[in-house]
Amino acid sequence: MKSLTNLFKIYFNCLLFILVFFQPYSSFSQSVNIVGRVFDKDTKQPIAGVRVEIQNSNKGTYTTSSGFFRLANISVGTKLVFKSIGYEPKIIDVQQGKDSIIVYLTASVVKLQEVEKIGEIEVDEVVRRAIKQKRQNLSKLNTLQAKVYTKLFLELGGTGFETKYDSSTRRITFSTTSRPKSKEDSLMIEFVRNFILETFSNVYIDYPKKFQYSEITQRRQTANIPKEFNKIILTDFLNFYNETVKIINTEFVTPLSDDAFRFYHFEMLGKELYGDLYVYNIKIVPNTKLYPAFSGTMKILEKSYNILEIDVAPSENAVIDFLDSLRYIQKFATLNENLWHPAYLELRAKIKLGLVKGLFEFGLLLRNVSIISDAIVNQPIPDSILAKGEQAVVVVSPKADSTSLEFWQNNALIETSEKEKQIYEKVDSLAKKIDTTLLRPFNQNKKFDWGLYSDIGELVGYNRVVGYSLSLSPYFKYSGFKLTASPIYSFGQKKLFYNASVSFEPKNNSSSLTFSLFTKPAITSFERKMSTTLSSIFAYLFHWDYYDYFQKQGFKIEFSSKNNQVEPYSKFSLSYEHSKQSSLLKKTDRSLFSKAVWRENPQITEGDFDVLDFKFSIGSSLELFGFEIGKSGFSYKIDLNFLFGKKVNGNPFGVINPQIGLQIPTFYTGYKPMYLNLLFEYGIETKETPLQYLFRMPNAWGFGSFQTANTGLYGGRRYYTFHLQHNFSDLFWRAIGLPTYKGRGLEFSLLFSLGYFSTYGENQIYKPTTKPFVEYGFGFSRIPTFVSDFLFWGASFKFNPDRKVSKGFGFWLELSFPF
Repeated sequence: MKSLTNLFKIYFNCLLFILVFFQPYSSFSQSVNIVGRVFDKDTKQPIAGVRVEIQNSNKGTYTTSSGFFRLANISVGTKLVFKSIGYEPKIIDVQQGKDSIIVYLTASVVKLQEVEKIGEIEVDEVVRRAIKQKRQNLSKLNTLQAKVYTKLFLELGGTGFETKYDSSTRRITFSTTSRPKSKEDSLMIEFVRNFILETFSNVYIDYPKKFQYSEITQRRQTANIPKEFNKIILTDFLNFYNETVKIINTEFVTPLSDDAFRFYHFEMLGKELYGDLYVYNIKIVPNTKLYPAFSGTMKILEKSYNILEIDVAPSENAVIDFLDSLRYIQKFATLNENLWHPAYLELRAKIKLGLVKGLFEFGLLLRNVSIISDAIVNQPIPDSILAKGEQAVVVVSPKADSTSLEFWQNNALIETSEKEKQIYEKVDSLAKKIDTTLLRPFNQNKKFDWGLYSDIGELVGYNRVVGYSLSLSPYFKYSGFKLTASPIYSFGQKKLFYNASVSFEPKNNSSSLTFSLFTKPAITSFERKMSTTLSSIFAYLFHWDYYDYFQKQGFKIEFSSKNNQVEPYSKFSLSYEHSKQSSLLKKTDRSLFSKAVWRENPQITEGDFDVLDFKFSIGSSLELFGFEIGKSGFSYKIDLNFLFGKKVNGNPFGVINPQIGLQIPTFYTGYKPMYLNLLFEYGIETKETPLQYLFRMPNAWGFGSFQTANTGLYGGRRYYTFHLQHNFSDLFWRAIGLPTYKGRGLEFSLLFSLGYFSTYGENQIYKPTTKPFVEYGFGFSRIPTFVSDFLFWGASFKFNPDRKVSKGFGFWLELSFPF
């Protein structure tokens, strides 16, 4: 059952789309909570999407599909205005002691001559005027202080059973697998079937200053969601006034973008009344199959040409990873006489995730509604809020979880349905029968904790020097202190190594101080393009031992700090190490399928050393070419490494090693753009630097490595490398009509690498290149594995025309994510 729960946690961390949360102000005396329903006067059917607002104010809400609405703390004597497209507006006075009302709206009668009159305007001209008005609305909005209620409902299926979707009931159902479930598993599956989250929050945005700050003031959620998950919010309200809308990793040009006519054509469906004005009902039709686009309708008000409502879904040619269906409904309201802004957003989505096809699959239905219940525009944001925003973008009020059930019954802007009431009761009941502590967030702080590090690379290893190695890494945490002990037994060296450390981390986890004692095998050079786990796997299975090794015995003190909250992100570390360093001999030539002779492990400069090491990184990403969901803009990363040391009774030495990486978008594709990757690395060191600190040409795989050179052949005391990759995405693949998988094709890249290594002083380990070492090639990525929606193959091929210094050809395969 624990594995089932862990898979749920991984899914929930990866997938939870929680949108914007804002909170209403407190009220004044002589007020009532108004609850009501709105119906069609003739048909007696409920009317959804009716705008209910306080006259001459920015405070209001919208009716649900059942016609329900609620407005809290409304002053007696206030006039409520009810407006809906196709109906005559109605005004009702709020009376003392009358907190429940039924409202009937009368359908508007459209006069034929008026329809003919406004029909003289071409639909394209209406859209052009709406685009112009959109620009004016955006230019007028400087600050926004908004109060929003948000409700999120999720219904899902999980791993270990098949997920089925019934379109008639819009429900996900589960079929049993051949493996009988235990009672505990059955309870857990039922426990995580449905989720409900509700919040009231405040948001403050200063658009010119690019300042955003949000505070969740009230929240509640079903007991199967730790309250910490209800902090995952975005601080911007999705706005179809924007030029583009990004959903996961797919970027849509909006129907009111300045480039709208490149991606859409429009059809006039008809006209309706909204109060005293007519509304143009316009059909949105994509005119591209190459780029993602929306299809649906939008309604534009005559005279002002403000957009009143947009109802869209991705077109059949638009692909969004993991989404089977998606629908957005956004309604706009006037914040003052001249400024319109989104006031209502409804999102419905069907999501299907195949971690492993047929084995671990998740299905999910999602419905989110966010309503701006009040707003203040273009007023200075209080200094007290600006000061808070410098410390955190999103915070949770200490009293956010203390609100009672009565509060939600009296203030929630969307009624709690009978089904939702049953879900709350059922989940609360199940929470008493199962161990809900298994669902706590991964990063939850505990005063005392202990366990074993489970990284397979830390437990089992293999290379030509250590042979097989086994390790255990128990840890103990108390408050901010952590004690770790890692004994490592080498079957090749026939000896026990160890690494023991004590570290202290403050509560903010942004810095740490560590003291360690060790006798351990270490890796020569500064190059770390391959993880030790993968190096062990390749050594054992494919007879490829990537690194060279030596032994260290001594102690180390290290201080590290990082900023991963606000861009530019940064991290640095400063360490002092005293160690005795000695050579290790090769102990085996065997791997699982081969007994071919491995290269010798090089001899190092032996002795006792004092080493001071400083590392600093800064950039828009701390993992520039790594795994980043949704990041598609310009990125950069700068690494600096300075090492100063002295051999006891010997000469001092020094090393400087800077690196600069850039990722530059080049062309829009609708998905991740075409982009240019650039990486420049340089290193220089003194001639007294020990052999184990020499630079080495990287020969692993992926961007930043050389594939046509033999492993461990080239290196020196001074080097520079330059790598270039241009990813053309899958745009051309789809444009020429090649076969696609789930609407996407293979991405194509061009590659180029250049490197030069020279040496001076003592060097018995690596050869200099004597002249620039050049490679060029191409690659394909996003190749389907067909067993998982999360994993795709990548393959790259590189060539070197100089066979005297290279193998002439090299390639690599890799697994990547679809983000």
